[in-house]
Amino acid sequence: MTSQWITRAGRWIAWVAMELTIGIHVALTPMHLEEKFYIGVLFTIGNAALFAAMLFLMSARLHVVGWLLAAATSAVEFGAFLASRTIGLPGGYREGWISAPEDLLGLVSLACEVVVIALALWVGLAGPRATRDQAADGRATNGAPSPVRALFIEQVRRQISIGDITR
Repeated sequence: MTSQWITRAGRWIAWVAMELTIGIHVALTPMHLEEKFYIGVLFTIGNAALFAAMLFLMSARLHVVGWLLAAATSAVEFGAFLASRTIGLPGGYREGWISAPEDLLGLVSLACEVVVIALALWVGLAGPRATRDQAADGRATNGAPSPVRALFIEQVRRQISIGDITR
């Protein structure tokens, strides 16, 4: 029960952090489209990727894809922000750390991206693991093998045997 609560709370916190990041990027996109068009386009692509990650996080089957997409997008955005303040981006684009009010929004976005990456690693990708006496969905099995595990092993065996036949 506790791990399920942590998973849900982590998912909601990540949702809020991604919503904040999307909101900040939506506010800054028009300015970046005028300044350097490709940066505005990258903001839009990043927003679409985060929105897709949010949708995947709602799915019982695809939540791991959501965590991976959220973490990867946040890491790329974090790296691009740091690069734009240190070595610069293509086309001579280089910003100061806090030279304008919108730069503070960038720092808030960085904090949100760190939260998403941390939650993806802690909650999403590490996630709760089934123990010997626990099925993948958390139900007690009293030492009996999990039917989900048995089904998974059977599917892997079939794929291996099909792969051997097609070679």
